[in-house]
Amino acid sequence: MTVHKLPIREAYVPTAEDGDEEAALLHNSVYEELSWRMITGRITPGITLSTRGLAQELGVSQMPVREALSRLAAERAIEIRSKR
Repeated sequence: MTVHKLPIREAYVPTAEDGDEEAALLHNSVYEELSWRMITGRITPGITLSTRGLAQELGVSQMPVREALSRLAAERAIEIRSKR
């Protein structure tokens, strides 16, 4: 089975001169990767996702993962539940 993987910059930290363009690309790459995993069944209904685990798996910080999950929740693709 071939695993679809989008290129994600692992250690990128945006600087003032970069603006938010690079950060936006990173956030979008994480969103696209998570969307692809849902479409292809790698993320199945009922599975519990961890922002920390996904961030480690993708080699990024938790912030782009949180944003991607928020976008997916706004699209009603996932449901965000509190740990509490």
